[in-house]
Amino acid sequence: MKRFTHVFIFLIALFTLLACKKEHVGYDPQTESGSLQLNKIGINVILSETTPSSRAAIDTKDFIVTVYDNKTGAVAQDVNKEDAIYTYGNMPEIITLYTGEYYIVASSLQEMPAAAWETPYYEGRSEVFTIKKSTLTPLSDINCTQKNVRITVSYTERLKQELASFYAVIALSNNENAHLEFDKEAKLAGYFKPGKLIAILNGERNDEEKEEVSVQVNLDSITPGQHQNIEFDVTFSSMKLTIHVNTDLDLIDKDIIVPPDEDEPIEDPDTIPVDPTPVPPSESITIIGRGFNIDKNIEFAVGETKEVVVDITAAKQIYNLWVEIDSPFLTEEELGGLGIPKKFNLGDLTPALKTAFGPEGLGLIDGDVRGKDALVFDISQFTALLLQAGTHKFIITVEDYENNFQTKTLTLVNH
Repeated sequence: MKRFTHVFIFLIALFTLLACKKEHVGYDPQTESGSLQLNKIGINVILSETTPSSRAAIDTKDFIVTVYDNKTGAVAQDVNKEDAIYTYGNMPEIITLYTGEYYIVASSLQEMPAAAWETPYYEGRSEVFTIKKSTLTPLSDINCTQKNVRITVSYTERLKQELASFYAVIALSNNENAHLEFDKEAKLAGYFKPGKLIAILNGERNDEEKEEVSVQVNLDSITPGQHQNIEFDVTFSSMKLTIHVNTDLDLIDKDIIVPPDEDEPIEDPDTIPVDPTPVPPSESITIIGRGFNIDKNIEFAVGETKEVVVDITAAKQIYNLWVEIDSPFLTEEELGGLGIPKKFNLGDLTPALKTAFGPEGLGLIDGDVRGKDALVFDISQFTALLLQAGTHKFIITVEDYENNFQTKTLTLVNH
């Protein structure tokens, strides 16, 4: 009887232990919760310098606010609903989360599109925070920045003259479906996921044969938040058509071989010798000082308005007129405050430079530059602005429609 009692007690203890283990296996640790104060969280969109002025004020009411579990990276569960995803303009003041560590991602869209027109994607992430039992947790503002890449396309006047019809395609190299087609006007900006891009130009020659041309280049090092303007340019000789793809990253040349004129001998482009020496300045372009030797210093007193006029001619017509300022007074910082870079192209003024220069272009030029075979470059108004004694150089480079160039340095010395 005593032995039976011991066995009976042992069985009861074993049953109790197994019951406790069974209850522990089915135990849900998410039974304790705390609160997160959402209505105090602000979303700030930090705009880059390349953000268009039309989008200077970003409306955040439709931003998506998602709470993530810091341990698993999965979307967190609101105790009172299936997930913790909200629209910023319609968030509850306070939500209840199970105890643990979390972080929040705020984004302008639920997901970044691979390629889309006029669709910047902004995103920001909070610091990791802890939800404690029966405790209200506040959170700091979330700063969002642009995470995709803004791409614009432009075509030079030379290309428009050389090609009768054309369009560009920009695509993600790792996703053939992620592409946008830019027509001749190219007015819209495209937005792409960061990564390697492919730039393709398709066109038709402006001649009797209407020969089709196509060129493709790869663009690397595209990073989030960038604005890249891809400019397509072209030069033509009897042997080849060269497409220049010019971006903020690099200048890429692609040669497209076309038939030579019938009265010229046919040469194999692979046998044409390459001249390793730099191309000399062209004699078909002249930059001459009016009444003075441009290769010698021009001296005058501080504050004096000195008449300095330069006559420019180009037998093949002017295409670019670059001016670089090297001055101890008109420094890069001082010029930047006026909205003027140290080096600028009067043949292709950006909208920002047109605003900085004013309708009369600071008096430097009279009207448009491109297509002229003669031009007056007048720096007289600048001389009175040189309020500090020193040597001030204006480096002038003229390029014509056949890529010939000439450079002269205008040196002003005031004391």
